[in-house]
Amino acid sequence: MSSKVRTGSASNIVTATKTATESQLAALGIKKVKHFDNTRTDSHPQSRLDSVRAAAHAFRDYMLSLDKKVTCYRSINLIRTPYPT
Repeated sequence: MSSKVRTGSASNIVTATKTATESQLAALGIKKVKHFDNTRTDSHPQSRLDSVRAAAHAFRDYMLSLDKKVTCYRSINLIRTPYPT
């Protein structure tokens, strides 16, 4: 996966120019999170929300059950978009 670094006034911004394949990610030890697959297929918003919440709890339990030390942690700011009113 290649990336470009744009220098901004506040910080460097890295943007991916090519999506990595699953085999490239697997070589880095990165696996797809499948806990949320099919959680948003229902046509009713409340059912979708309930499914996502249940998957989030299951994902949290899974992550806590791994019992491995964290070797690296990084948080990033997400882009905020206004909700249309």
